[in-house]
Amino acid sequence: MNKYDPEPVLTVAIIGAGFSGIGMGIALKRAGIDDFIIFEKTDGLSGTWHDNIYPGAGCDVPSHLYCYSHSPNPDWSHVYSRQGEIKTYVEDCARHYGVIGNVRLKTAITKMHYDDDAGHWVLYTEAGEKVCARFVVRATGPLSVPLIPKIKGMETLKGQVFHSAR
Repeated sequence: MNKYDPEPVLTVAIIGAGFSGIGMGIALKRAGIDDFIIFEKTDGLSGTWHDNIYPGAGCDVPSHLYCYSHSPNPDWSHVYSRQGEIKTYVEDCARHYGVIGNVRLKTAITKMHYDDDAGHWVLYTEAGEKVCARFVVRATGPLSVPLIPKIKGMETLKGQVFHSAR
C-alpha cells in the first residue's frame, strides 16, 4: 500500500505457472519473499507440459539440462524426458518449495498497465478482478497461444485438426 492508493499491493505478480513461472516463484521463496501470486489461465501447473498431452510429447533438450539448478533429478527415465515426467517434476518442485499456495489456477490476466501516480502495476483478470503489484514477471512462454495456419483446403479435410498446445 502507498499513500496514493489504499488498495493492497503485491510485491510480485507472475503471469504463467509453467517452468519459468514456477521457477520464479521458487526463487522468490528462496529469497524470503512470500508476497506474490502466480496467475495461471489453465487448470494446472507446468505450462507446456500440462497442455501438450499428445502421444509421444517430450522434450528436445537432454533431461539433465532441463531442470532447476537447485533441484537436479538424477532419476530421469529417458535422456529426452516425456511430457508426464516433466510435468510431475515441475509439480513436485512447486510442492517442495511451498509455491503451490501462491498459485491461482483458472485466472487469466487480460490486461495490465503501469500506474505512474501510484507507482505500481495494475492487472485485470478475465473475471474483472483488479490486482496491483510492484513488479510483474511475464512467464507465459512462447508456446502458450496456439496458431493454426490457414492452409488451402483445410476446411474440407476429413479428420481432426489439433494444435500441440491444446
